[in-house]
Amino acid sequence: MTADQIIRHAMLELDEDPGDMSEYDQRFRMYMNTGYQLILRQYYKPRETFVCHADENGRVNLDGFDIERVVEMRDKTGRCVPFGVCPDGCGMHQTAVRNQDVTVICQVNYPALESGLDVPRIPEHVHDALVSYICYKHLSGGNLAKQSRAQVYLQSFYEAMRMLRPMGAGSVTAYKNLYSATNI
Repeated sequence: MTADQIIRHAMLELDEDPGDMSEYDQRFRMYMNTGYQLILRQYYKPRETFVCHADENGRVNLDGFDIERVVEMRDKTGRCVPFGVCPDGCGMHQTAVRNQDVTVICQVNYPALESGLDVPRIPEHVHDALVSYICYKHLSGGNLAKQSRAQVYLQSFYEAMRMLRPMGAGSVTAYKNLYSATNI
């Protein structure tokens, strides 16, 4: 669904006239983007892969990308390499690789839905969760009956989030030296 279709669906769900969409557009778009960012950061956690160059000191510049966190780095042979954030906070990451390209797998964030034709970059079966979130936010500021109705929409939102699998879920994870580190 597009952003306008999501808002129109929320209007119908709330028994509002879709002809009055211009009245609610700004507020509903704000609710939709709040829910969208919540889904992206807390539940879906989208990942992208970048190829960057590590300089002669092993520093990789990731400044300018909309990155939430770096998940892993791999050298040109595909092996995982250790990395860390540079202490000076300049958007650089320090790695053991020197003077070569590294593949950086990152959890990213997507921009807000500004245009009415924008489509959320989440699975299609989760688009209805944005409708539920808009309805929840709209009704939660009302009287006791509306607040009670808002809780139904909030539960519907959380039910959809339980079905959503984050990107990278199910990946094989290896723990090296776990027992020596924990003294078990």
